[in-house]
Amino acid sequence: MEATPRRHPRLRIAALVIAAVLGALIVIALALALIPESPGDVASHPNPAADYATAVERFDAIAAEEQQGVFAPCKSHLLTHGSQTAVSVVLFHGWSNCPRQFLEFGQQLYDQGANVLILREPHHGLADASGKHIGAINNLGGITAEGLRQYTEQSVDIADGLGRERRVLGLSMGGILAAWVAQNRPDVERVVAVAPALQLAAIPGFANPLFANAFGRLPNISIAGSDPTTLKHQYNGTSTHSLASMLLLGRAVREQAAATAPAVKTIAVDTNDNDDVIVNSAVDQLAADWTAHGATVTTFVFPKSDGLAHDVIDVQNAQANPGLVYPILLDQLGFG
Repeated sequence: MEATPRRHPRLRIAALVIAAVLGALIVIALALALIPESPGDVASHPNPAADYATAVERFDAIAAEEQQGVFAPCKSHLLTHGSQTAVSVVLFHGWSNCPRQFLEFGQQLYDQGANVLILREPHHGLADASGKHIGAINNLGGITAEGLRQYTEQSVDIADGLGRERRVLGLSMGGILAAWVAQNRPDVERVVAVAPALQLAAIPGFANPLFANAFGRLPNISIAGSDPTTLKHQYNGTSTHSLASMLLLGRAVREQAAATAPAVKTIAVDTNDNDDVIVNSAVDQLAADWTAHGATVTTFVFPKSDGLAHDVIDVQNAQANPGLVYPILLDQLGFG
């Protein structure tokens, strides 16, 4: 009778070691995903500019720092009438885009008499080595939720000196920043949050918080994009840590809104039925929470038939329709 071949002891040991390592990795991954990650300090720490001169001085300091390393179309913009106006408006651009996204809309607000501030968000709009093109998506790896909050407050602080009344509008990630303002800055009179990226459609709903927890802790993973339609002033690809940081700040805002009344009492929230980037129901819940706490919240839905992309702002977007979109947003900001 032929003996059954015995497995070599070293192979058995190797298999046990591999199984143990895989098991440990699974446990670590579950812990990273299931244990809530802190967004850091996302409470408000205002430092408003006392007057117009101080506001311009702060902007000029930022502009001076952007002389090196920033792609020219992506530099911060201040559209000013040369003195404090009745209204100043802050515009927050979207994830991976830059201030260029809002120039045409900002010009319309300026033409209506407002001083308009469009600051470049952290790590956005950096140039490549030649300085002639937008840089790579891995530039976003250093973004944190706390850093986004600091940038947001810096923008509002400057706007305090630019206008006697402050208004804020943001798109996508900028929509989250606008929502944070609505929740935390009583010195702002009106906020418009356009398609705030509170929940990403590419990630199953239950997995959005798991993604934020895990990739908020892990080193950034950048995947270069291959989409030829990407705008020339927008990074192309995906950055895991920056998306996690965005979701963490969005989670903090949602938790605040569920528990307490917003600081801003007049809020508009816009969604787009043709949007395949975010989950609109999460935005609807945010608006409902604000309404439940006594804020005056108006909602608007761009119908699917409009054929708009998630980015309803940038005129260089192939699906742009500023003639349709801009009048609605101007009206929501009080310039109708």
